[in-house]
Amino acid sequence: MQDPRIPQLARQLVHYSTAVKKGEKVMIHLVDVPDEIGVALI
Repeated sequence: MQDPRIPQLARQLVHYSTAVKKGEKVMIHLVDVPDEIGVALI
C-alpha cells in the first residue's frame, strides 16, 4: 500500500519547489529515497 503523502510530495516538488513547466525535461537523481517517490515524480 502506497503512502498517500507521496503523490502530494511529488506534486509539491514539481509545481512549487522547481517550477517545472509542461514540455521541459529534467533529470531526477535519487539517493537513499524510496522507489515510490521516483515513480510519483515521473
